[in-house]
Amino acid sequence: MAPVHMEYEEVLEHIGSLGRYQIVLFNLLASLSWKAAANMVITVFHVVRPAFVCQQAYPNWLESPPTWAQIANASATGGQDSQCWFTPPRNGTSGEQQQQQCTLFAYDKSEWKETITTQWDLVCQRQGLEPLVFGSYALGYGFGVVLGIFADKFGRRPVLLVSCAMEALFTLLESVSPNFLSYLGLHFAHGIFATVNLLSTVCITEFVGCKHRALVANLLWLYYCLGYMSVAGMAYLVRQWRWLQLLTCLPCLFYIACYFLLQESPRWLIAHGRYTDALYVCENIARVNGRTIPTAAKELLTYGFQTSQPPEHSREGNVSEMFRTRIMLKKSLILFCAWFAISLNYNSISLDSDFLASDVFINTVLSGLIEVPAYVTAWIVAEKVGRRIPIAVLYTMLSACLISVAVLTPGSVAHTVLALLAKLSATCAFSIITNYTAEVYPTSIRNTGIFFCSAIGRISSLLAPFILAVNSGGSYGARMAAPIAFACLGILAGAALYYLPETKGIPLPQTVREANIITPGKEPAFISLVQKRRQEIAVYFVGRGESATVSFGNSVADAASQQQTAAAAQDQQPVQIRLEGVAANGETATEDLPDAKAAETVNSSQPASEEDVQVGFGTNNYLIDPYDG
Repeated sequence: MAPVHMEYEEVLEHIGSLGRYQIVLFNLLASLSWKAAANMVITVFHVVRPAFVCQQAYPNWLESPPTWAQIANASATGGQDSQCWFTPPRNGTSGEQQQQQCTLFAYDKSEWKETITTQWDLVCQRQGLEPLVFGSYALGYGFGVVLGIFADKFGRRPVLLVSCAMEALFTLLESVSPNFLSYLGLHFAHGIFATVNLLSTVCITEFVGCKHRALVANLLWLYYCLGYMSVAGMAYLVRQWRWLQLLTCLPCLFYIACYFLLQESPRWLIAHGRYTDALYVCENIARVNGRTIPTAAKELLTYGFQTSQPPEHSREGNVSEMFRTRIMLKKSLILFCAWFAISLNYNSISLDSDFLASDVFINTVLSGLIEVPAYVTAWIVAEKVGRRIPIAVLYTMLSACLISVAVLTPGSVAHTVLALLAKLSATCAFSIITNYTAEVYPTSIRNTGIFFCSAIGRISSLLAPFILAVNSGGSYGARMAAPIAFACLGILAGAALYYLPETKGIPLPQTVREANIITPGKEPAFISLVQKRRQEIAVYFVGRGESATVSFGNSVADAASQQQTAAAAQDQQPVQIRLEGVAANGETATEDLPDAKAAETVNSSQPASEEDVQVGFGTNNYLIDPYDG
């Protein structure tokens, strides 16, 4: 058997690139997006600060406590003197009494029964501890990069299942935190395992075909919107933070189904030389999808990978692969900058409880509702236009909206419309950049790459609550400084994306060597390499007497009919294979595999060399060494 290189994208065409299995898996993994939204939005309700007063300022509080209307009037006239300070009663001595800091507070519980702010007195001199609530979670989320490394080393399935179990456990433990310090520690640990939602994005991307990646990667976040809005509804009904925390465990019930239905990613298995396991998983997927894998494809899966391109276990999958070559270093640094910018803007908008409306419930529902058309728009734009240019345009739109919102009067029609547009732009950009990052990095370090980018983004997320706290009480100039800085950062990040390649319609690279081929303007080089491999596959199918239809994005390589291929295999006659497709520049390209080459490949024991790949589409010709960093 000729050791032909079998492309996993071609395997997906046989087992179903978006069948019943992928649809069920999509809905299961989407529950992780629901939980991810709940984890972030619930913080807004945890730190709600109702009306409060210093109880020590009212010596007869227990006997005849004042009404909250009287307290509100006193607070309005006395300012913080009646909230954070009190004057102790005279003990018979003369002289002016000095004010003391209040240590005992009373809260208006007519609207909120209990929040962490009221339980642990995060007001007045302790108000500065409030940003640590979100900061501890964001810091833990950043440390979650270790899960991405483990997922590339030990597999997607075991890391995802363990992370799901731990994430559910820490959700429960947070609800019984005995004090604020333990709450922060559990919130930090919760953030580490909450990164499992990123792993779910990578998993579903690796299970579907090239033409469906934009669909599943962007619509996966629709469950994020559901989590966003549902938490607002639960908080409206349950005004006690511990019970609200417990309610967010509901989507964790779907984690149980993941244990039985989630298979290991065939891409990861192939990249790590576990070809028999990859065939077993592919057969299971094909059975659920009602498809069968041809015998020739099984042989190629079992033997072809081993003989054509053995994996480099010594280097692939290491964190250093993100920076080892000049091309990967440039890609990583630009993506780090893009994630930092969009995370800072997105989280600043999401955590600002009156960015869209003054009511925290309406603001949260609107924030989640606007994300529904945002994710649908992200899918359509990524599918029709691409990834790189739309992200840059969205960054620019977001920057313009942020400055406009800062200038306009809150509550005005213009302010609300532009705030909604800013939220939509940030959400679209965040959705596409997540999908784009998974496509830029190869299978060997895909999780490591996207988790590192997320960790960089979380560094900016740590700054968001502190910036909001300072921005809310500063002068006009101070309030304008943050939006202008955010806008400039977004524009610079969007411009840097020009130096990254477009990944629309490009098969996912398996190794860093393949990823090094995909550079701006030279995407056809990788397309040609994949097409050549698929020509070899088609010819091999012809030699086995089986019909072959090898698809690639909008390209289709049609072999001869089954009768003709069987006769050709018996008579050793040349077989004509035509490759028809759309080039990267939009022109239709047709390429016939020469008769002599087809016959040579069918009868040869060695495939054509991949060391040098001649790419030709129109006037674009490159001579590329696919393994050159």
